[in-house]
Amino acid sequence: MNLVQNEWIKLWAKKQTWVFFILIIVGSIAVVPGYQFVVAQIDLGMELSAFTVLNDVVLVIASVITLFSVVVASSIVSSEMDQGTMKHLLIRPFSRWKILASKFVTTVAFAIVLLVSMVATIFVTSALLYGVGDASAPANDLFGMGMGGGLADGSTIGESILMQLGLYSLNLLVFIIFSFSISILFKSQTLAVGIGIFLLFGASMSQAFSMLLGDYAWYRYIVFPHMSLHSYVSMDEIVPGATLAFSIAILGVYSAVIFAAAFTLFQKRDLV
Repeated sequence: MNLVQNEWIKLWAKKQTWVFFILIIVGSIAVVPGYQFVVAQIDLGMELSAFTVLNDVVLVIASVITLFSVVVASSIVSSEMDQGTMKHLLIRPFSRWKILASKFVTTVAFAIVLLVSMVATIFVTSALLYGVGDASAPANDLFGMGMGGGLADGSTIGESILMQLGLYSLNLLVFIIFSFSISILFKSQTLAVGIGIFLLFGASMSQAFSMLLGDYAWYRYIVFPHMSLHSYVSMDEIVPGATLAFSIAILGVYSAVIFAAAFTLFQKRDLV
């Protein structure tokens, strides 16, 4: 816990961390009237509430949280190796794996803070403008969540929100694991962050490739198409022939392999 506390203080001592946090808060506030504008333009006659707004826009700001978390995870180890400050940690009486674990826990905690802050800000802002609303109402939202199949088909708004946040959180954890492992594998902070962002956008583009390569059996075993778990809320499958359980299993295997490889390499690498 001392290591985690130390990493947490170091993280929030950076201006970048505060910029990320403030942007999430500002974006979460701004997206609420923006949502109202879209609804007014489409003229669906929807009755807005904190629950309906949160259900429809939660993943909009969440995608930015993923980006910020990838940047932090990609740099939290590589930056210290790049600047030569890692050796000051290694001479302390802590195992290398504990040092890495403290940095990983700090990164996950940072992502959780951003996620909770986002949800709370959107909900409170929407409640002040439109009222709280009813979480047990049908999840017939603006952007299609809960319509046309998927886990949220026939669900309530509250259930839809929980499913979106739950699956998104799993995806976020996978991105953090991949980016954190890259941070260990590469000493250059710039290279590590660049590769981490490339993985993020590669996962976003994979949906287009699914239309072209989805019929090939081997495609189901590639990690990128499965890195949009939240899509299962509104879709029965995101990769042809793959279920939610299969996607989670694929992500679990890839995450475990790259995580173990990165920790093993760090144990053997000469960094002092």
